[in-house]
Amino acid sequence: MDDSTHVMQQIRVIAENDEILSLNGTILTIGNVPFKINMTGNGATLISSISLDDPKMEQVIKYFDSIYDPSPDNGTDDYYRWCKKGREGVYHDVCMRPLHSDEGGTTIMFS
Repeated sequence: MDDSTHVMQQIRVIAENDEILSLNGTILTIGNVPFKINMTGNGATLISSISLDDPKMEQVIKYFDSIYDPSPDNGTDDYYRWCKKGREGVYHDVCMRPLHSDEGGTTIMFS
């Protein structure tokens, strides 16, 4: 099994066990905000056409606040950051920021 298949299986399991999440193909919906899942070499990036300053994004921010620790620089005007200490002391970082495109939107990157 390649890494992207494994990551998609993990996302599927998490979505099945979390009532705020739903997965339909490669679209992960958090609350009522849909994100396209793009597989990268390091994991996954989520992209939505809804802008970061849209009131709908508040539920996404609250969701990540409930499962990750905010980084010291969390909640600036340009982005939100969270982190969580994993196994063997490795930190998992989540960054949510505006999508830099003509259409706008939001991207969430996991590392």
